[in-house]
Amino acid sequence: MLSYRHIRCEWGGIMLIMSSGARALPGWFIYEQSVASLLAHMDAHAIVEHHVSVIGRLSRRPRQVDIRVTGTIAGCKVVIAGECKHLSNVVGIDVVEGYLAKLEDVGADLGFLASSSGFTDPARRRAESSCCPRLLLRQFSFPEDATLTTLVDLERRYVDLYLALDNDILDDQEAFKLSRQFDAVARQLRLFGSSGANVLASARG
Repeated sequence: MLSYRHIRCEWGGIMLIMSSGARALPGWFIYEQSVASLLAHMDAHAIVEHHVSVIGRLSRRPRQVDIRVTGTIAGCKVVIAGECKHLSNVVGIDVVEGYLAKLEDVGADLGFLASSSGFTDPARRRAESSCCPRLLLRQFSFPEDATLTTLVDLERRYVDLYLALDNDILDDQEAFKLSRQFDAVARQLRLFGSSGANVLASARG
């Protein structure tokens, strides 16, 4: 099981712990890491876990959950179970119905199914009619090299550029060049669901 825990790095941003050698991993595994990274950045208080084994309430056997998100709402613990599909074809209704049965077995309060290729209309309609637990469908199209290491490197560059722009010693030409780099990094960060504001807020703190 890989757990993504929020810790402060020396640049003041948020760093996510990942397994070593991630760049050599298969595309589907990197896709799962990318989705887990995005979810972790959406809520700094939630715990996002990658590849969790859960004993089914009905089957009484181990069930593998791609991504588990645990948080608290109004003092109550909420568990979200997610599955990722990095396929060449769109996800159909059979996959959705199979995952609904799995959600009931693992006892999640809410489920989500992420796909890099999208969903068929019957699959969307089936998910929209789900309840107890509710299943949400999300299409996340990340490149296979969008690893957690890439995200952390972007955050570091974002803070470094900000500090450089804040330096009075820079002349106009240097400041203009850094500003263009700053904008480019900011656009890349937004692809991961981050504006960079959380990174700078931590740096100032």
